[in-house]
Amino acid sequence: MYIYDFRSFDWFKMDDRLKCVDLGSPGCGHYALALALAQYLQCTNRQEDDSCGVCPACHQAAQFVHPDIHFVFPVARTAKIKEEPSSDDFIAEWRQYLT
Repeated sequence: MYIYDFRSFDWFKMDDRLKCVDLGSPGCGHYALALALAQYLQCTNRQEDDSCGVCPACHQAAQFVHPDIHFVFPVARTAKIKEEPSSDDFIAEWRQYLT
């Protein structure tokens, strides 16, 4: 069994396909890894083991506004949104929370 080093994306580059993996137990950094991977996948100037951090796609990912990176999170009805709320209804608040 191969233990992947998630500090780099070597596990992704083995055959250039995104694999289904268990990233570990709750609280171990799933969210940070998911954001880093999403930015890496969108980066137009990938470095050997990370995204470049300076291309337009990286800037959009860092600001949580890249059009191909979608956030889904639990929501509830509010006084303003009474029927079938979705994550999109709360995306401005979500982005503010993340920064």
